[in-house]
Amino acid sequence: MGHALSIVAKADGVVGIAGAAVLAYLLAVASARFVRYRAVAAAPPPSPSDIEALSRVYIETSYTEFPFLTTKALEFGLFKTYSIPSISKLLVATGEMSDRCARRTVDTDLLMREFTEHSLLSERGQTALRRMNFLHGHYPIKNSDYVYVLTVFMVEPIKWVNRYGYRKMHPNETQAHFLYWQAVGIRMGIKDIPATLEDARRYMEDYETAHMKFTETNAKIADATVKVLLNDVPSLLHGIARQFVYALSPRPLRVAMGFPEPIYGLSTVISGALSLHGLFVRYSMFPRTKPLFRTPEKPNAQGKMCPVFMVYDKLIYKDGYTIETLGPVKFEKDATLGPLHAQNHDSIEPPMLSRAVGGTAM
Repeated sequence: MGHALSIVAKADGVVGIAGAAVLAYLLAVASARFVRYRAVAAAPPPSPSDIEALSRVYIETSYTEFPFLTTKALEFGLFKTYSIPSISKLLVATGEMSDRCARRTVDTDLLMREFTEHSLLSERGQTALRRMNFLHGHYPIKNSDYVYVLTVFMVEPIKWVNRYGYRKMHPNETQAHFLYWQAVGIRMGIKDIPATLEDARRYMEDYETAHMKFTETNAKIADATVKVLLNDVPSLLHGIARQFVYALSPRPLRVAMGFPEPIYGLSTVISGALSLHGLFVRYSMFPRTKPLFRTPEKPNAQGKMCPVFMVYDKLIYKDGYTIETLGPVKFEKDATLGPLHAQNHDSIEPPMLSRAVGGTAM
């Protein structure tokens, strides 16, 4: 009897020690998890003129605090823009998304990361924006389409983080995110950029109501893009993976892309899983100590930037890239950069739906 009691006492002791260790770990996570949030909350509201400060907050929020959700929101947001017929028609006409979708997707991702993972005032950030302006200058893109895509990038990551993140963004973070993309739009020469985040949300929703409708070009771009997104998924799982894409797409987007209805209840399951992911991160994972960048800190010995990790197609830029040559194959040997635009009287103006519907050519 005494021996049995001794074993029980030892077992209780082990359980007690293990419980105390788990409790200590959880308390340590809880203490560390909100250090960065408190620092942001204690700072003054972000100013549109302080680009370096905007960049620091944007990087901390998007690539240190919420890298997974921010990346998925931007991927989904960019995908959503292909449901606008004027955008999909142009992309099909160029052949860049229908015939060379993987290359175009990788180029877009790297260019955007170069001016978001690095400040707009940095040489890399400015080079990436100038390269993008050069490429866009070859196509008849409507200003209203530019504004729509910009508002998607302003709104979707905040929406995803606030819905599925381990916490909601602080107002300073949402404002810094909005102002950073506003600064990007100004340097792209876009006119009538929304003056506030609420204006951006309203513009995006109104534009989708007015323009998001099915066309064959939408369906063609959607099919090519989904194939790229499934590159890393085993072929046996492509069927269920496509169901995930359908389930993540709101019904108006599914209709505009020509998608079938997803498996019943799958949207709810995915939403619940993403919410559980947020809870897991909040209570059991220590915060990142450095941002999760895809772009390297510096070029290799050959002067090429080698991505830290590969997505979409592992063979594209496996030996590195130069910012000046990112873009369509026909411009690959032309390392020309476009201008960086300055803010003028019509850069920022809360747009109205009537203006959005008509649009103006760039």
